[in-house]
Amino acid sequence: MLDNLSALMSVTLGGSVCILLFLAAGPLLSRHFTPRWRYCAWGVLAAVLLLFPVLRPLLPGTGERSALLQIPVPQAVEERTAPEYDGMAADEADALPYGYQGTMVGGFRGDTTYEVWYTDDEQVEHHLYDFKLFRLEGISGSWSILFRWERIWAAGLAVSLFLLVAECLRMWGRVRRRKLPLIHGSVEKMSELCAQEKVERLPRLFRVSGLKSPCLVGIVRPAILLPRELPAEALSWALAHELTHLKHRDTWYMLLMTLARCVHWFNPLVWLMVRTARRDMELCCDYDLLNGQGEEARRAYGRAILDQIAGRDRGCSGLTTGFSGSKREVFARFRAMMDTAPKRKGRVVLVLAGAAVLLSGSLVGCQRLEEEPKTGASEAFTVQYAWVENIDRDNRSVTYIPMTLEQWEDREGFWAQMGGLERETASLTEDVSLYHTYNGNRYPLNPTAQVYTLDMSQAGLPGQLVLVETGEDAGAVSGIWLDAQSRLDLTAAGLDFTGYCGEVYAAGMGGAMLLHGVAGISVDPCNELGQDSDHTRYTLPLAEDAQISATDMPFLTGLSSALYPDLFQLTVVNGEVTAIEGVWPEAENTVTLPIDPEETPSNPENMPEHDPDFYGENGAQPLEPDGSGAA
Repeated sequence: MLDNLSALMSVTLGGSVCILLFLAAGPLLSRHFTPRWRYCAWGVLAAVLLLFPVLRPLLPGTGERSALLQIPVPQAVEERTAPEYDGMAADEADALPYGYQGTMVGGFRGDTTYEVWYTDDEQVEHHLYDFKLFRLEGISGSWSILFRWERIWAAGLAVSLFLLVAECLRMWGRVRRRKLPLIHGSVEKMSELCAQEKVERLPRLFRVSGLKSPCLVGIVRPAILLPRELPAEALSWALAHELTHLKHRDTWYMLLMTLARCVHWFNPLVWLMVRTARRDMELCCDYDLLNGQGEEARRAYGRAILDQIAGRDRGCSGLTTGFSGSKREVFARFRAMMDTAPKRKGRVVLVLAGAAVLLSGSLVGCQRLEEEPKTGASEAFTVQYAWVENIDRDNRSVTYIPMTLEQWEDREGFWAQMGGLERETASLTEDVSLYHTYNGNRYPLNPTAQVYTLDMSQAGLPGQLVLVETGEDAGAVSGIWLDAQSRLDLTAAGLDFTGYCGEVYAAGMGGAMLLHGVAGISVDPCNELGQDSDHTRYTLPLAEDAQISATDMPFLTGLSSALYPDLFQLTVVNGEVTAIEGVWPEAENTVTLPIDPEETPSNPENMPEHDPDFYGENGAQPLEPDGSGAA
């Protein structure tokens, strides 16, 4: 997307140079040449502005480096199209070595909005807000804004096209609502003029209330619109003028101009080009219509135009032609009409202008400024999606399978083909940082949890690697983020709860005790089955807003003599206890069998002494309480 935008900027800058040249040379050349060369030159320039950004990558020798004039332009914020965390990857590459916090504000594909903040080793605070069209970067309270130019351009293009379509629909709606009966003889007059001008297909003819000036509208099915009041002499000239536009296919010409303006909506010189091209289109029409006419005809034609000058219809679409115009435009046309000096067609000038226009696309090359490498200890980083199979801290290495963005998003498909993919091994830097994911946030992953987490996964886990690009550690991994929750073997000895997130269990009687005068809790951890191998106690910090019910509080302080719960379930986030809940025996687990009245002990036939199986085949008596009895 940014490459196409760079080509667009190159074309619009080269086109701007041609626009300025044509505007400067126009007054001088108009004295010696007909207006047709300018009319055609504007059309060729509009076509180049519209098509060259798309065709430029396909043309040989039109790369950015081949341009005559190289202009550095600021690099736009790169497109973030991946969902959820993928959009944050570039910013997280900077934050990962220092630890950070982040949050997602939106999750729509292509326009994710998020926030990332962290403090680096020099205690400099970094805060990033990334939005759809721009982003804010704050460093130690100093804020800067970067625009996402490709999206801003696309939004402007969409608005321009919407306004163009709305304008056309409004114009045709006005024609349908205000259509009046035609003036007597207008159809016959138009047929006569069509025969004279050799127009094969007669356009539609409408008389519209509120329209102040005749005009030609329509691309596929052209129509001539006439105002309600139009003198007979002006009618003939107006129809002849619009039929000349029809012969020139000027509605298609204006469509080309308008589309070029929509694509280059940000360039004021293109807007000026369209306005000047419209004026030259009218001058060319006047010249062809009056070519060979005498002074009297020219005066009559000028009077017909001047009669309509007060009624310039500002409601017509930009795709229409106009018989009249503003005072400035009409007086310029009037001076050209009365200029009967012979003029050359200007074929040579047109060829030179066309060559300049065609070269304008490669005249200027826009090069994005090379960004200073984002560094940490003079190193630049990139982020690699990966399937992490093993992390060996002792030998400082990581074994992984590189993943593409598509594989990252389709992990089931990746799993099916993982066996045939090539593994890679990279070294770890001395200060490598490891993180895991819990409820959408990242937390440090300590060595104990890292080993058990990967061991329990058996086949590995998805993650992202921060690869060092420059410096002494080039090619090494300085950070690893596992897209999975960490795990601990709560039955083992030597546990480390640093950065741990998850559930921890403790025996009900004395397994968890709140500390007096300290925001902490002493825990003898076990698993959810109550199993523990060493009964080692650990002290965990207690969050200020830790959730503990009034029912469980007396048991945690040792002040209750009632029956204790079987277990305590502690929710730990980043090594800190955020909630404690007692786990009690579940009465609903006791199953009550239905009682059949006919099989109750009150029925003598159901008593043991009446059960043959109870006595055996020989009818033995049941044993006495002391163990004696007859066999």
